[in-house]
Amino acid sequence: MAVRAVPDDSQYWVDAAPFRAQLRYLMASTSLSAEQVAAAVGISARLAQHLLYGRNGRALRRVSHETGRRLLLLSIDQIRPRRPDAEAAA
Repeated sequence: MAVRAVPDDSQYWVDAAPFRAQLRYLMASTSLSAEQVAAAVGISARLAQHLLYGRNGRALRRVSHETGRRLLLLSIDQIRPRRPDAEAAA
């Protein structure tokens, strides 16, 4: 009988493609940069860049479920007040 030395982490990772699309959607809908959306979501700007453009020429295939959850929980209405021009107009 085989015993795994490392716990199964398959539930920790999820496919990156839907979350890449969500990041692009948030950016396009709000005219914010990847760094600004990342700050609103609570992920690092570096992770957002890797999600969008890949790492060393290779697209990210998976992200943590927490990163995915954060991207999905943020709506356009929540992120719009963070725009600099909206704050200046207020």
